[in-house]
Parts: sequence; C-alpha cells; structure tokens
Amino acid sequence: QDRSLDFHALCALYAVTDVALVTSLRDGMNLVSYEYVACQGSKKGVLILSEFAGAAQSLGAGAILVNPWNITEVADSIKHALTMTSDEREKRHRHNYAHVTTHTAQDWAETFVCELNDTVAEALMRTRQVPPDLPSRTAIQQYLQSKNRLLILGFNSTLTEPVESSGRRGGDQIKEMELKLHPDLKGPLRALCEDESTTVIVLSGSDRSVLDEVIPLILSFCDL
Repeated sequence: QDRSLDFHALCALYAVTDVALVTSLRDGMNLVSYEYVACQGSKKGVLILSEFAGAAQSLGAGAILVNPWNITEVADSIKHALTMTSDEREKRHRHNYAHVTTHTAQDWAETFVCELNDTVAEALMRTRQVPPDLPSRTAIQQYLQSKNRLLILGFNSTLTEPVESSGRRGGDQIKEMELKLHPDLKGPLRALCEDESTTVIVLSGSDRSVLDEVIPLILSFCDL
C-alpha cells in the first residue's frame, strides 16, 4: 500500500531500517538517500542505491550501487546488505555520514558565492583596460643611459612587410610567401646590430634558410 508518512514517523522509520533500497530510474538529487544516512546514527544501515540516481555521484562510494533494471543484481545486493559484516557496514556508513554532515546547504551556498565572486574577479581582469603607452621620451633617455642592452625582436609580421595569406601556415608555405624585411627597418636594424652596447636577437618560426635569404647583409651582426 502506497501511503505517506509525517516527518517524525519518517525519521523513525529511517532510524530503525537495516537496509534502504532506492531504485530510481531517473532523478536529480534523491533526498531520500541523504535523509536515510542522516537518520542512521549508531545503527549504521546499508544503502542500496540506483546508479541512475543523482546521489550516486556523492554517496556511491559508501552505498551499494545497482542497475534497477537488473533484477538479479538487485536481489544479490539485498542479500549482500543483509549479511554484510559489521566492519564493512561501519566503513560504508562512516563515508556517507561524513559527506552528508559536511556538505550541507550552508556549505553549498558559501561555495557557490565564493566561486561566483571568483568568476566576477576573472571577468574584471579580462575586461581591464590596457595600460597606457610607455612614455617614449623617458624610454629613450633610459635606453641611451644603459650600458648593456638586449633587444629581442620577432621576425614574422614584426620586421617583415605584411603578407596576405589564407589557410594554415606551414614551413613550406612560409618559404613560398617570400617574406621580406620591411624597407623602413633595414637601416635601424643594422645600426642596432653594429652598436657594441646592444645585443639583438631575432626570433622566428621560419627556417634558417628563409632568414638567410631575407637579411644577408645584417646576418653577421645579429644573433639568429
């Protein structure tokens, strides 16, 4: 007979039950599993839980998980629960009881708010304004006053002229694009390489042979 129980009667039933059988075919949380574990104090009853229940993700380690469509498996699990040793019952109950008593609604709310605040902070960092440009006059003054200077320059798309290309760029494709050093940069780059106080390093994903063809005049001055 299907009938409902009031809260106190339901808690009493949970407390004296040796085995709780939950055979949900589909659900979200299944609070019955949590309520049963919470009411089991010193009795340490066994929870048989459907693997399709939402609670299986959190209480599965302490419960006996079953496929409710498999009648033989369910029957064997009931027998195993009723004949289980006290040590195994103790271990299973201890795991589930610790989870239920620590993962409370208050704990969930605090975790949710904390993660929400972290998300807001990350969003603010992503939308933060770009820092202002480096004052060119100050940068030039400090550059001239320094004794040892290291300049690391990217080659592709930085020192070269713009190249129109569609699709992915492989090593052979880069050669075919015939990269050329930007004409406005030939003089300044050579002057920097000839400066004994300045070390210039050019970084590129292109093959060395490609760079040898593009900048043969300054190859002996730069570290490539």
